[in-house]
Amino acid sequence: MIDCVGNINTYTFTIDKTAPEGELVGVSNFGYTNKPVSFTWDDITYRCYLNLEEYSLAASIKADGEYELKLVDLAGNANYYHFSISTVLPEATFEGLNEYNYSNDKVIINFNSSIIATLNNSKYTALTEIVDEGQYTLVLSDKYNNIKTYEFEIDKTAPEFTVAGMNNITYTNKNVRFTWEERNCKAYLNEEEYLNGTIIREDGIYSFKLEDIAGNITEFTFERLNVIPEVTLNASFYKKNNTCKDVTCIWEDDSYIVMLNNETYLKESLISGEGTYILSVTDKYGNYHEYDFTIDKTAPDCSITGVENNGYTNKKTKIVSQEYNIDIVVNGEVLTRDYITTQNNENYNGKYNVKVYDSAGNYTEFNFEYLYKELKEDLKITKNEDETKIVLNCEQGYTMAVDNKIVSSGYELNEAGSYKVVISDQYGNSYEQKLTVKAINTPNYIFTNIATIASISLISLLIIFIFVKKIRANSKNPYKRK
Repeated sequence: MIDCVGNINTYTFTIDKTAPEGELVGVSNFGYTNKPVSFTWDDITYRCYLNLEEYSLAASIKADGEYELKLVDLAGNANYYHFSISTVLPEATFEGLNEYNYSNDKVIINFNSSIIATLNNSKYTALTEIVDEGQYTLVLSDKYNNIKTYEFEIDKTAPEFTVAGMNNITYTNKNVRFTWEERNCKAYLNEEEYLNGTIIREDGIYSFKLEDIAGNITEFTFERLNVIPEVTLNASFYKKNNTCKDVTCIWEDDSYIVMLNNETYLKESLISGEGTYILSVTDKYGNYHEYDFTIDKTAPDCSITGVENNGYTNKKTKIVSQEYNIDIVVNGEVLTRDYITTQNNENYNGKYNVKVYDSAGNYTEFNFEYLYKELKEDLKITKNEDETKIVLNCEQGYTMAVDNKIVSSGYELNEAGSYKVVISDQYGNSYEQKLTVKAINTPNYIFTNIATIASISLISLLIIFIFVKKIRANSKNPYKRK
């Protein structure tokens, strides 16, 4: 360029309309990545800006975010590059899963529509219900190529366990123990944690619950009672479950199974026949108990020695029996010795009621009266002066014999001789006395006449003597006529 005075100035310039070029490393323009990104260019005159801030050649860009690179040359041409970095894993929400990623129902998964999902290697659309049992793997991938995997399981099968010690599904009298093989189960007994295999020994009502990791629950309710079942036998048992009476049986628990000699027994049925019985009782828990008893209505076979029944005695008495376990009751008291009375002992005088009981309460009864006394005073003997006559007397109720011949009270012995007199009573007491009746002293006839004549002569002489004496007396009387 020349001015008017001839000065010359030269200008050199370039016209450049081409945008500068650079290269994105790790991502494409307008692309997405989860890896670090860098940017390079060849012309050192270029200036580069990252989100309006100067960018150094090949500097690594790592932070998540949306980026714009502006590359400017000296002519002012600019070129723009856009990309996004995200290292955030794609997320999904699950409906129906518990904290352990298990479900016992349907599962529904939701996630951002930009996410690509596969379920067990098959494409999965958000909000699709998953209902079948099984193990599942969900893979989510986003546009940044972030990948996240979820694993879960649908299990609708209730857990199984084994129970030991149960007689049936509800009741038992044994120790109970629950065991199971499935892992990750929780067990509760009456709402308290229960450990696998723990023995339950106490009576009570129990509720057992076994829950698997998916939330499936198996429950079991039972009762344990280890108590002897009781019934009431309505009978008068004498000893060792023996009776002579009819028997009936009652109970309160209608669940009892009652058997009599292995046959069903109905409540309050009359048991009357003689025999030995076994009454068995089983309750719903399996508790079992037996009641054995004997009905015996036969009186004991026995006898009494020393006296007849309803008789009288003064002898030793005792009971004789071949039966065992008898009780002898005398006048209301149990006899503790082997005899009732001894012989000839007035300490035993009295009336006796004797009952001999067998083990069932049957009895044989004896009654008798015992009396021991001396009978000497009861024999009344009356003799005349010359003992030529003896009269025997006794009170009523005694037996009197003379020379073994029974005689009555007032019997007279008037014949000379020796006699054996015995008095006895109904008890067996007796008294014996020997008596002698003297002969009457009778002279012979000659001597009797002489005596008579002598007596008459003596009387005659006495009369003559008296008469003579009177004559003499009269002769002395002055008033007597001469």
